[in-house]
Amino acid sequence: MTLTTTGCNEILDEQPRGIYTPEDFTTERGISQGVTSLYRQLRLLYGNGYWLNANMTGTDEATWGQSADGNFKDLDMTGGTGSINSNTFPTSMVWGSVFPSINTANGIIQNGSGAGIAESLISEARFFRSFYYFLLVQTYGGVPLDLGSGELAFNIDPKTTSVRNTVTEVYTKVIFPDLVKAIDNLPVNPRVKGGVTKNVARLYLAKAYLTYGWWLQNPNSIPTYPETSRTDPDGHNPQWYFQKAYDNAMDAINNPGQYALQPTYYDVNRGDNDRNSECMLYADHTETSAYFNEGVIQASYGDGWSPNNFASWMLTWNYTNLKSSTSPTTWTAASSVQRAAFQSLGRPWVRMAPTIEVIKNTFADKTNDSRYDGTFTTVYRGNWHKDGTGLTNVTTLYNANNLPIQANDPVLTF
Repeated sequence: MTLTTTGCNEILDEQPRGIYTPEDFTTERGISQGVTSLYRQLRLLYGNGYWLNANMTGTDEATWGQSADGNFKDLDMTGGTGSINSNTFPTSMVWGSVFPSINTANGIIQNGSGAGIAESLISEARFFRSFYYFLLVQTYGGVPLDLGSGELAFNIDPKTTSVRNTVTEVYTKVIFPDLVKAIDNLPVNPRVKGGVTKNVARLYLAKAYLTYGWWLQNPNSIPTYPETSRTDPDGHNPQWYFQKAYDNAMDAINNPGQYALQPTYYDVNRGDNDRNSECMLYADHTETSAYFNEGVIQASYGDGWSPNNFASWMLTWNYTNLKSSTSPTTWTAASSVQRAAFQSLGRPWVRMAPTIEVIKNTFADKTNDSRYDGTFTTVYRGNWHKDGTGLTNVTTLYNANNLPIQANDPVLTF
């Protein structure tokens, strides 16, 4: 018996179709898709309820709510209910999220001009690199500028260690220069709906100047890490940076482009008024495609993680505990306000709550300050007649003192 074998002398030439490789960042297609991914990164933080918690719980605006777990109580740190330590999750969200996007921006900036990409598009990457570094430096102090291949260089060699730069270096080596160049090269009007513009960059440069000036001042004697002197390498004092913040803000105010204030505070956050003229940068979602939304599009069925948009539920109290009676003579409890996918109701997660000072002091003038009505639901109306409640055919319920109410009547006002 004769056995004959055949072989191939050529090395397999891989041409990946379903994955990205470093070579993508040398092509126009790869760089354009990389820019798109920088916008997509916004969804991994903004809209996530735990990111809202990381920014608000424990401040003057919010405390932990009735159904809060340790993720929320740790951030509050009051009354001995929790404490921040190395295992605290919400404080790690930025660190664990944005470095891949920073490296993507590094690749776009490093290779863009060689691939024939216009500086206006490269400057979108400059904006996002500075934006994510700004989040990092505000949260942790100094952070690494070298991801493995040199400072601000595109890295394709994964590393498990890093060296943190100082706060001063993060601001002066990347945040300020990236935003200044972005202002010079970004368009006045966005390239795409929601795209970054000169004025978006001006907004964040003004914020960065203010924040860095305050860091130089350090009025509350807060430690910084890594330890470094609070001396500006260019010899500027805090007032110089505060003036630069003012100048940049005035440039934007005097040249607003497509941006404008909405008629009222309420209009800014109205659910059917998304992408309005007062919104300059947003983590976009769609209600028409689960694929492009990267998750369910029915808000009430969100799985509680990015990229779903569920942050607003964190401060929603359990209004379904409101009870009325089906009988005018004997208390027979029924939930007169049912869950509904309306902005004024929504899913009650009860993880966070406004502080009492918000109610008493921030909105002290509840008659004339329209922000109060634009922030809180102050009237809860009966909707027990919805399908599936068991009360669909009940026309009348009874509140305190046997006061009869019909569907859509107020059940609670305050």
